[in-house]
Amino acid sequence: MLEGVKIPRKTAAGLLLPAILVLTAACGGIKNPEGWAAPRLDGDTTYYFQKHDHLTAITIASQGPAAFLWNFPDKNKPGQKDVSLKAGYGDPVIDGDTLYFLDYQGKLFAVDRRDGTLAQTPFTAIKGSVTGGPALAGDKLAFGTTDGHLYVLDKIGFTPAPGWPPDGRTFSDGIWSPPVYQKGTDGKEYLYVATMGGRLYKLSLADGSEVWSQPFKVSGAIADLALLTPDLLFVPSLNKNVYLVNTSDGTARNPDGFGAGDWVWTTPAFKDNVAYYGDFSGNVYALDITTLQLKSTWQRPYDAKSKVKAAPAIVDNVLVVATREPQVHFIDLNTGAAAKNSFKLANAGTVRAAVVPHDGKPLVLTTSGKLFEADPTTGIATEVVVGGPKQ
Repeated sequence: MLEGVKIPRKTAAGLLLPAILVLTAACGGIKNPEGWAAPRLDGDTTYYFQKHDHLTAITIASQGPAAFLWNFPDKNKPGQKDVSLKAGYGDPVIDGDTLYFLDYQGKLFAVDRRDGTLAQTPFTAIKGSVTGGPALAGDKLAFGTTDGHLYVLDKIGFTPAPGWPPDGRTFSDGIWSPPVYQKGTDGKEYLYVATMGGRLYKLSLADGSEVWSQPFKVSGAIADLALLTPDLLFVPSLNKNVYLVNTSDGTARNPDGFGAGDWVWTTPAFKDNVAYYGDFSGNVYALDITTLQLKSTWQRPYDAKSKVKAAPAIVDNVLVVATREPQVHFIDLNTGAAAKNSFKLANAGTVRAAVVPHDGKPLVLTTSGKLFEADPTTGIATEVVVGGPKQ
């Protein structure tokens, strides 16, 4: 089990054993973290962790092999001889020509997205491990650690943002999900922060003060988080429920939650007021946020028959879901039935990273660093072959 992970005391008896098993499997143990960062796309360029200890940039061609652009770190580039990273769990973010990302060991990097050179000295004064990526919050970066520290840094220089302590704001439980940033209609900036203690906070970005009169609380850990609309958060929990929480006051529109068959540890794909997501038993749901029920045209959840940790992607009228097995499923958005036969990814590790939309063929990244294009029209996932210099 990873350092800093805290399961709420009231649910410890029911969750402790599976928590140890799942979290250890998910992260490969402290000595060998695998990461589950999703590919990051910028135009024709894709950035992804092809290996656990480096980030790779490629250009995917319509035909033929993808073109290799650069690796980070690269011992032959200035300032990178002694740089190391170990597994990325949070998705990289792009701001102008700079790519920001964190590694599991608690290092924040800024590299030039065009050539992979260091844009500034890495920030390493982080307490705890990192299993979520940075959130770009205006001219700041925000991220949490498994030790319960929330850091907010100026993106230039990586100095603590005004109003924020150097060691970050401390919470009683670990933070696994990336914070969610929002600029409100009032012109003020906010961060939503979820903890493994089952609490969700709305904080002022200006000084870290709490905005809601009290945090939103549930009985199970909250390991992921998404903003669906300006006034509504998608809050999955390890208590086998999903909550829709009002951003205005932290109350839930469905206080009892929308029940699942197992843990929900993913963000959803969202279209036409319906959130699509899976659970650890392989059930895939279509939650209508207006009725707070399963989408009326779905008779039942889709059964993917294997754990779903990865967020799905939508292409036209098809939901593309990747399971841990790993297998790719193509689901009709209207009916919840299979649109195509599922496609197994052979000798590819497992899938824990979100499926990413890409030119009608979403990208699926496995823990072995293999990248696939999933084609909803054919029901086939094709591995992206990278040409160029030796990796």
